[in-house]
Amino acid sequence: MNRKVALIPLTIGVLLALYPVAKLATAQPKPQASLLFVQMAQKIDYKKSDANSGVMTLYDVPPHTMFFTDRPNRVVGNVPTSAFVSKWTTDKGPNGFASDPPNAAVTVFESDGAKTAIVELRNPRLDGNNLSYDVKVLQGIGATQPAAGVLFIDNFPEAWARDAFAAENR
Repeated sequence: MNRKVALIPLTIGVLLALYPVAKLATAQPKPQASLLFVQMAQKIDYKKSDANSGVMTLYDVPPHTMFFTDRPNRVVGNVPTSAFVSKWTTDKGPNGFASDPPNAAVTVFESDGAKTAIVELRNPRLDGNNLSYDVKVLQGIGATQPAAGVLFIDNFPEAWARDAFAAENR
């Protein structure tokens, strides 16, 4: 019986000593934040080229593109729009926007109400403070009257915005 009693503290000691190792082995890495981008415009115009595609131009876009995440990360910030476009066109990685075009929700605020479409964005082009995209309409409106609006661009890893911002400030 004394051997059993002596083994209990020893067993507890070994388990306590191994707990941090077991905790590290099962710890999950913190997932990288996934950014959503926001671009506003005084006017958004869409010109159809065929049934489901065309060119969307955002006029008088601010010099910065905003980004944010949802829970649990709650990251918010902005990146210069010129850096955003530059990073987009040069990132040829498997998850880069150049090789994996993002979806976006575009809403225009026409006189008879807000109209929204889901589009796929490609080939951004910044000309002064006007920003154009080749778009494929995935859902929603196929044409609108030019009007003020906002574009919510689907996600990309947090490091992407940090890299784009760092490149702009070199």
